[in-house]
This record gives sequence, C-alpha cells and structure tokens, in this order.
Amino acid sequence: METVWLGLVNVFIADGLCDGFSGDTHAFVNVLTLADSLAEYQRKVIECFDGYGWKILEISNVRPAIRKALDGELADLAVQVETNPRFVLYGTFHSYPFEGTSSETKKGGYLN
Repeated sequence: METVWLGLVNVFIADGLCDGFSGDTHAFVNVLTLADSLAEYQRKVIECFDGYGWKILEISNVRPAIRKALDGELADLAVQVETNPRFVLYGTFHSYPFEGTSSETKKGGYLN
C-alpha cells in the first residue's frame, strides 16, 4: 500500500535551469511522494529531478511521513501528494555555498 514518503535531497542546479536561482546553485530540499518502498521513492524523485535537468547529489533521511509530525509547508504538500500518486512535490530550496570543484558536483550519487 502506498503511503506518503519524505526525504531530504541535496541537488545541484546548473545556471539557467530554474527560475529564481542565479548561477550554479547547490541546495537542500524536502521532497514528498507516494511510494510503497524506499526504492520506489528514490525512482520517482530521480525521474522528477532528471526531467528538470537537476543533478541529485544525495538522497537522505528517507522515511514514511508521519502526518501528525508534519506542519506548515510539509503538511500542505503531504495533503496534495495524497490526491495523485504521480505527484513528486518539493518544498523550499535552501541554497548553500559550495567550495568544491565542478567535477565534484558532476559526480553525484544517491545515498540513504
């Protein structure tokens, strides 16, 4: 049975791939979707972000969401996700400075 899953995604967005960001951007974002397993959650998130051309660097802290523990933006997103099993919804992007090289960013990977 599918339930709402929540995870934290570390993403690299190249300049020009997303309105609201100037230059290459590294960010963390909470992502919710309906899934019946960790593998399904990861597959759906990867497909969504790949569709935008965004590079996932890490997927972490993935777990079924406990609705009572969610508030604000995440609670609103969870309600929306439950209406459509195809939805992959993300919250506010929290950008951070990156001191590494571009080759480090391009490696990427998917961790739990």
